[in-house]
Amino acid sequence: MALSCRVLEGPKEGEACSPGSLVQWVLLNDGPAWPHGTTLRLVGGPVLASPIVAVPEAARGQTVVLELEALEPEGAEAESYHTLVSPQGEPFGEILFLKVKKVEAAPAVPTCAVIAAPAEGLTGLQGELKEVEWTLANFGAAPWPADAVAQLIYNSPGFAHLPGQIELPKVAPGMTAQLGVTALMPEMPGCWKAMWAVTSASMPDFGDILYVDFTVDDFPFMEWMLEESPQAETISEASETEEKLSAAFAACKHLVPDGAEVDFQAAPSCPGIEQLESLGNISNVVPGTLFSVELMLANDGSCAWPADSKLVCCFGDAMSCEGQTMPCEVAPGSAVALRLDFTAAEAPTYSGWVMISNDGEPFGPVFLLKME
Repeated sequence: MALSCRVLEGPKEGEACSPGSLVQWVLLNDGPAWPHGTTLRLVGGPVLASPIVAVPEAARGQTVVLELEALEPEGAEAESYHTLVSPQGEPFGEILFLKVKKVEAAPAVPTCAVIAAPAEGLTGLQGELKEVEWTLANFGAAPWPADAVAQLIYNSPGFAHLPGQIELPKVAPGMTAQLGVTALMPEMPGCWKAMWAVTSASMPDFGDILYVDFTVDDFPFMEWMLEESPQAETISEASETEEKLSAAFAACKHLVPDGAEVDFQAAPSCPGIEQLESLGNISNVVPGTLFSVELMLANDGSCAWPADSKLVCCFGDAMSCEGQTMPCEVAPGSAVALRLDFTAAEAPTYSGWVMISNDGEPFGPVFLLKME
């Protein structure tokens, strides 16, 4: 009686597997026992798996499981045929079919993910300039497209003067980029939101959403800065005009760590503020480092400053400085020395300071300190 083999399980004709995968057949011996030395051999087509595999002895009715690793075909796909062969070299049983097809590699694409964003519910003053920043990362396998932009897609009605489109750098895979926006706070209280979509015309699936929201309180900061003194129209009105507190910048000194630089060349600017004095631009300071500014202020008005007048942060980052309260009444023509102790911020920032009276009214110029 001739040797025999029937295929119970295995790849069907037309089914393809990928290179490197394991191909399995379940074979049934439906004839005489397979003798020692029986093999599975390649009988047609290219080499897509081991061409000769030893097959264990099997009695009639027993099954044998064979596994082969599919190899890489020379072309996109290929087919081969295998069969059992007796020790005498006689093939027997059903043909085992194998088809291997290369898997096309997915095209390398970039991705954009926001890994750091402004905190929710940022606070601001009316008319204040606020700087926010996002950190974006490319976790993909290709650089960002050259036409990648951040497009403004929503802003609360009344929240104006926002950049409509921001060009993005061509960030390489595994790298990050910082994207910053300077926003002018509306001159009315409320919650103000804005969203930019990171998009690319050449890659529709590329992008993410940049979101920020601000809560502007009803503190009349711009009224402080823009309020004009009422002009007396008659001699009698002029005589009845109330004297107001006044302050002037006299001098300042910076106590900074070694390596830090202080620059007064860049003129300070802030929309809507007419009286603005620079306390300098400080650079090369390690974040978290302590530094101080000794400020000399003069009373150039006609009435004394109350003893509880204060120098307070009116906008920007106070950098952990609590301000200064006048130790005593400051008479007209006199000067007072104040010391502001700061902790350097993690990122470039600015800090605005102004004198206020005991009833909360500001007077004198705004003192602006920048840290780069």
